[in-house]
Amino acid sequence: MPEIKDDILKRLDDLDELLSLNDTHNDDLLMAIIVGGAAMLVMGYIDRATKDIDFIEVSREAEKFLPDFDINTNAAAYLSSFPDDYEERLKPLPVGGRKIRYYAASLEDIVISKINSYRDKDMEDIRNQGVIKALNWDLLDKLAGEKMVYALNDTQRAIFKSMYDAYLTEKHSK
Repeated sequence: MPEIKDDILKRLDDLDELLSLNDTHNDDLLMAIIVGGAAMLVMGYIDRATKDIDFIEVSREAEKFLPDFDINTNAAAYLSSFPDDYEERLKPLPVGGRKIRYYAASLEDIVISKINSYRDKDMEDIRNQGVIKALNWDLLDKLAGEKMVYALNDTQRAIFKSMYDAYLTEKHSK
């Protein structure tokens, strides 16, 4: 589905161009962090259809334009699924650069957030063989351990542990 990836990259680039045309007096680069299926698609880990682009962080100057590009900032609610140090693992994306520098969360951070979402679609994404082969399993184990230590309560910890253990079992059975 290269056309879906191309569409996402074009929308990101068009947003970058629009912002650069609207802000000719300020040379500061803005930042946007993409997560979820769109990030996995752009980085080449999955090839399923996804129309929306989820941002967990975006500069204020860009916010008013996002709906025109089908960009969702409601994903910020899922920020609690990411470790506090996720920014240390951001991956620059090959798009933008005139006014916005785009990044994606690391694959390992995205997998942790998708396990934490408990949605079938998210679990399907991370069961993809391209994802499984690309993961840094030591880092993923470390992040999962931190997620369990810092869970808000015992119930959330137990649910996440159960989902993560099931993911590991599936990985070993393939």
